[in-house]
Amino acid sequence: MTTAAAGQEETRQAPPGLKLPWFKIAGSGANWRRILGNGSGLLRRPSDAGNKDGAPGTTTALRAEPEGPTVFDDAFLRRLERLQLVARRQQGTSFGGRRSRQRGSSIEFADYREYAVGDDLRNIDWNIYGRSDRLFVKLREDEESLLVHLIVDTSRSMDWGEVSKLGHAKRLASAIGYAGLCSSDTIVGAGISDRVATASPPIRGKASYRRLFQFFGNLSPAWHTDLGTSLRAYAGSHRQRGLAVIISDLLGPGVHEGIGALLERGFEVAVMHVIDQTEMDPDLDGDLDVYDRETGEVLRITVDDDLASRYRVRVATWLAETETRCIARQVRYIPISTTTPIEEFLFHDARARRLLA
Repeated sequence: MTTAAAGQEETRQAPPGLKLPWFKIAGSGANWRRILGNGSGLLRRPSDAGNKDGAPGTTTALRAEPEGPTVFDDAFLRRLERLQLVARRQQGTSFGGRRSRQRGSSIEFADYREYAVGDDLRNIDWNIYGRSDRLFVKLREDEESLLVHLIVDTSRSMDWGEVSKLGHAKRLASAIGYAGLCSSDTIVGAGISDRVATASPPIRGKASYRRLFQFFGNLSPAWHTDLGTSLRAYAGSHRQRGLAVIISDLLGPGVHEGIGALLERGFEVAVMHVIDQTEMDPDLDGDLDVYDRETGEVLRITVDDDLASRYRVRVATWLAETETRCIARQVRYIPISTTTPIEEFLFHDARARRLLA
């Protein structure tokens, strides 16, 4: 990478803070982190070397749209009440609104089996005995509430986009959490970056939805990303396992190590990968300074057709590899574009991927 200093060009290595190896596309081998801006312009065309005034070059501001509320209209909430989170392994905490695979003593009938010494006589079906002179006991299914951990990445890379990735993630978490509360699930919300920034106490019952919305609405962008460290910390600090839904752009180190830590602790994991279309296919050309949203480091690059093409290939490869690694570990991987309306995603994409039913 090169920087202009005192009218001369100095060549130096890309700083270690630019930590996305799948974006290695510059001819020098430097890592090109996404252009992550806020209200101030972080994408700048370098000034003319002959500019004696030293005036800065032309600035292109990439502004994030307002994140919007984490509340919804009544019609949308009524539709959410018909959805239910899908768990492959039932790991509940108390009697609630869905069936467990465990046999128990709830009122939901499951099956019969022959009486054995020690069985509760109250479970004998005397009608069958009257017809067959054989003793059978009724088996029932416990109804458990699913414990759902909704983990939102609040790092600076999420606080960007034509539609804010963080705002989109907060609204998704709120909607999914509301559906869970309506199904008698227990919801725990969390915000992570390079650590577990905040976590809610368990939230139960549809009447508690305002607490859920307030928690996610109050999440604010942090700074650096270290998903490996933060997810390991989360797995270690939550003894009650359940379904962990990670909502993130995955732009940080240790993603799969963090997922592995959750799996090792017995969590079931689903990943909702939040993607801005500009990250997939940026419309850039010419000489540019590209700033790392989280470290403040800068790369000076020249974008031509060849570089842009290699970038798109690398991004597509990274997405495919991420999905493949998730599937290999039985982790549900669900990409979500910020251009996709939340309602469409929840009632079509998330159901097709069996996160919701």
